[in-house]
Amino acid sequence: MKGLHFSDVCVDYGTRSVLRGVGAAPLLPGTVTALVGPNAAGKSTLMRAIAGIVPIARGAIAVDGMRIEALRLRQRAQYVRYVPQTYATNARLSVYDAVHVAARAAAPDEAPRKIRLAVAETLARAGTAELSERLVCDLSGGQQQLVALAQGLVRAAPVLLLDEPTSALDLRNQLEALRLLREAATRDGITVAVAMHDLALAARHADRVILLSRGAIVADGSPDEVFSDPACGVAYGVAIAATRSASGSLHIEASLQ
Repeated sequence: MKGLHFSDVCVDYGTRSVLRGVGAAPLLPGTVTALVGPNAAGKSTLMRAIAGIVPIARGAIAVDGMRIEALRLRQRAQYVRYVPQTYATNARLSVYDAVHVAARAAAPDEAPRKIRLAVAETLARAGTAELSERLVCDLSGGQQQLVALAQGLVRAAPVLLLDEPTSALDLRNQLEALRLLREAATRDGITVAVAMHDLALAARHADRVILLSRGAIVADGSPDEVFSDPACGVAYGVAIAATRSASGSLHIEASLQ
């Protein structure tokens, strides 16, 4: 079975249950899925569980039919790429070196020339080529987020998970980042899942939306289906209206009840 499949995923932090038997139909190659929901809904935890960063108490996770939940972190990285919301800035690496390290870690046996070409191409795609000689720790939060995106894109894996990749970006770079993710999904045939707070961006750029609330999936479908579902307003504690404009764009409006 192609794509990312997870079922009955449970994650506990001490005595607190954070994910409670989470499962969904496979996330398919060539598509972008938005994970949405209020704070503490479980979006980041689900991504980290799939990536192997946090252990699961129970459940199954598979990529293209290969069960990966028992694999070690380095082995799992062959199947899943994870880009966190915040960038670790302790290491004094240049932008080029940071992306090169990511490429080399993903393909340690690849020829150096091919690695260099992949890094240069990815930096250009992510709009960070002009930053290549600057230290990552000296960049703005938005620039660091673009570097993290480049690190995710340069690694060859069937699944790419991103936690709030547009949170520190200005409007233009938000759209550029989401365009890059769409391009990666369609051009490279990978499965992309993005945790997002901005419902308008999710409505515009995602093929599928999964809504989480209190550690469980409460709605799953197209943006029209999920944002028109009463469960969406209940999850956020607001009134949500989803309407189509004359041009066909889906608009999301929220108001306090």
